[in-house]
Amino acid sequence: PEPPTPRKHTAPCVICGAIRYPMEYGAICESLQGIIRVCGSLRLANCIGTERAAALEAQARQVLELLADEVTLLQAMALTCQVALDCIGLTKAVDLELASQMMDCFDEELALTVWGFSVELAQVIALSLAAVAGLLDLGHHDMNIPSHRYAKRSMIAPYLEPVAVDFDVIAP
Repeated sequence: PEPPTPRKHTAPCVICGAIRYPMEYGAICESLQGIIRVCGSLRLANCIGTERAAALEAQARQVLELLADEVTLLQAMALTCQVALDCIGLTKAVDLELASQMMDCFDEELALTVWGFSVELAQVIALSLAAVAGLLDLGHHDMNIPSHRYAKRSMIAPYLEPVAVDFDVIAP
């Protein structure tokens, strides 16, 4: 039998144990790792529910694994934008009564009053948008050349448009 196709990432880091991802996905992977960290927060679970927090963590882990494999640029764009859409959509899943009770315990009522959701949910959304911003660095386009800018925009626009439409949901 043929040996398995090597994955793009290298061995785990000897210092922290983290898997190194292809350089072009570095910023996206860092943002996804941040989402995973925040998903372990009790405050996020109290805001959106334990099941949703666990599902988002699993989704972020799955996307990290897929980015470590050989995915196309378009697949990376679709996966990353879907995470952002799902994170923004969590604002609709907030249990305001439960979150309000929990915020009293954590003395962070102000954040809930202004935004209607917790600081941790805002962090998850911000990290997902940072991952989307990382998409702009993907590919081999010289953004100083007009035709390259057009090619990049036309390639990424179908994935960014749904994120932009849902972005208004998080306005205070």
